[in-house]
Amino acid sequence: MRVPRAKPIAFPLARPDLSGNEEKYVVRALREAGISSIGRHVGLFENAFARAVGVPHALAVTSGTAALHLAFAALGVGPGDEVVLPDLTYVATANAVRYTGARVVLVDVDPATWTIDPALAAKAVSKRTKAIVAVHLYGNPAAMDELGALARREGIFLVEDAAQAFGADWRGRRAGALGDVGGFSLYGNKVITTGEGGVVVTRSKKLEERLRRLRDHATSRDRRYYHTQVGFNYRLSALQAALGLAQLERWRQFVDKRRRIAEWYRSSLAGVGDLCEPAVPAAAHAVSWLFTFRMQRWRRSRRDACLERMRQRGVDARPVFVPMSAMPMYRRAGLAVARSLSAQGISLPTHTAMGERDVKRIAAIFRQAARTVG
Repeated sequence: MRVPRAKPIAFPLARPDLSGNEEKYVVRALREAGISSIGRHVGLFENAFARAVGVPHALAVTSGTAALHLAFAALGVGPGDEVVLPDLTYVATANAVRYTGARVVLVDVDPATWTIDPALAAKAVSKRTKAIVAVHLYGNPAAMDELGALARREGIFLVEDAAQAFGADWRGRRAGALGDVGGFSLYGNKVITTGEGGVVVTRSKKLEERLRRLRDHATSRDRRYYHTQVGFNYRLSALQAALGLAQLERWRQFVDKRRRIAEWYRSSLAGVGDLCEPAVPAAAHAVSWLFTFRMQRWRRSRRDACLERMRQRGVDARPVFVPMSAMPMYRRAGLAVARSLSAQGISLPTHTAMGERDVKRIAAIFRQAARTVG
């Protein structure tokens, strides 16, 4: 049987919006010869990011993964420790824990919100637990009241993986600013971007000092080329920071547009019987990083066939993340909710260059593809 040729991608999953002052600021950094991390733009970007998130301290780093790894290292997480995190997340969350030598402890997610189940997290805490990770999956804040209470009760750290949730909030406070430390991604498909990059934020001056020291090879303040412990080279360049400064000027517009896109999708997909979005907690305002939902009665094979049909029609729709428990390095059984969501979940293109007409077209292609796969 002849396989139809796929159309070129007309609707990419993500596209950065660089229509503001991005070029102007990057050129300015070039002209100042401020292209390394020493340029003034890094500090300006960190200050602007801290204001946007509502924290006193923000450090720019090379990636969201680096932000999490640096956070765990600064908290003293290491061999012999355990870190509790949700099974359904991007692999960087678990890898950042493993980099420290600590043990990853996986728990299932809430079937309604798709974020870590606080009751299961509480059961997973042991004498070795050093931290728990709240992953704000696809921009939907985790249950921060329950997780915060659990962390305080057990005397453990609460780390926020806000890689996908810049602009989301919980009871009026920004995601990433609610725990002991929060990590953000600035990858090209995120709410704001520097191409590659990340930010780690905290309210603690003491922790900020450790983070800053470890980010730069743990360099001594008093003696040049002397290093007090094993550190990292996680510095962001000034060129990236200049790009980020321009992005931060319009972050509220970006968040508002993504929420509007989500509403267009809801309207355009109304009546698709199996479709179910993650529930947003009453205390939260989510940000639609990617418009994501599950088809509740589908199997993985049907979901994958639908995605392939959409791709043949020029739509770069994606499956939901594979659970950590399904990967060789973190494999374990019994986490049924995450496995089910992963098998049934779909993310549709979501970026600020999209208009309502684009959303309606993508929704129509999804409806047609869903019908043709049974």
